[in-house]
Amino acid sequence: DDCEDYADDGDGDVEYHYELGALLAADAGEQTGDGEHGVIGDGRGYHDDGGDDRSPMPIEVKDVSYLYEAGTPFEKEALSHVSLTIEQGEFIGLIGHTGSGKSTLIQHLNALLAPSSGQVLYNGQDIFEESAKERRRQIRQKVGLVFQYPEHQLFEMTVWKDVAFGPTNMKLSESEIKERVEWAMELVGLGPEYYEKSPFDLSGGQKRRVAVAGVLAMRPEYLILDEPAAGLDPRGRDDLFDRIAMLRDKTGMTVVLVSHSMEDVARYVDRILVMDHGHLRYDDTPGEVFQHKEELEAMGLAVPKIAELGVMLRRKGYDIPKDIIRMEEMEDVLVRLFGKEARS
Repeated sequence: DDCEDYADDGDGDVEYHYELGALLAADAGEQTGDGEHGVIGDGRGYHDDGGDDRSPMPIEVKDVSYLYEAGTPFEKEALSHVSLTIEQGEFIGLIGHTGSGKSTLIQHLNALLAPSSGQVLYNGQDIFEESAKERRRQIRQKVGLVFQYPEHQLFEMTVWKDVAFGPTNMKLSESEIKERVEWAMELVGLGPEYYEKSPFDLSGGQKRRVAVAGVLAMRPEYLILDEPAAGLDPRGRDDLFDRIAMLRDKTGMTVVLVSHSMEDVARYVDRILVMDHGHLRYDDTPGEVFQHKEELEAMGLAVPKIAELGVMLRRKGYDIPKDIIRMEEMEDVLVRLFGKEARS
């Protein structure tokens, strides 16, 4: 069993569940924040209550492959020789069609899955070495993961208690817990009127915000969001992403946004990873990745309309920079090329 190590590595009585491709952690009694909230992160990266203030270290994935149902007739390669490095402060978009390996990859980043071959390094050390149990604990404390299905992460009687679950397990003071919960809920756009509501009475989009707030309240160094906008209307989606971008700018937190929507990632991220059938096909800036229009479409991914327009104009000989992928940027370029009438 690929998860056997995690059940027996001294982290507590941990049971792992596969549900619709998401691996959820349920921890009864662990006091470090590795909770049944489906959250990893103890907040020691940058808060000011006396914790560890060392700079976050990069996470390196080296030639990682992963097999589901290895050695059985149902064996399937979910990752194939994937290599990448995630540096401090990056805003990364991880995109790919359903079944491309996105969710499997992110579960390796905080030691929820161990590679069938290859290495995952934190601070230059392999977190899956037999003697690296403490290393695995450390990375789980530093990487906050919001799964795709929020209803599997919510379990308390009120929204307040659910968001406070992680900080409470960290044995913080009541005042610190209160500050963190209010800060996290404000960040995701949930006011005091939601504090005493049952999370199970909320809409799908509101549940997603509560799940994100529960991770943010623990203040991890890395924040990984698996399709965070699912269930949100366009206004709610934009508001959530704007708040996440603000958080990253304010704290330097590394953010990995998992999505199948090119439009979403184009607006916010600095770097895009494209997964296809378990392979990392592209790892570059959005402007460079979007030059591969035909290849991306063959993978079932649609290039953002602005990027597509830029490709078309460049092919016609117009001087359109490759990094122009947002509406306001394209508008300025078109005015420069064609005059003010381009705004109409």
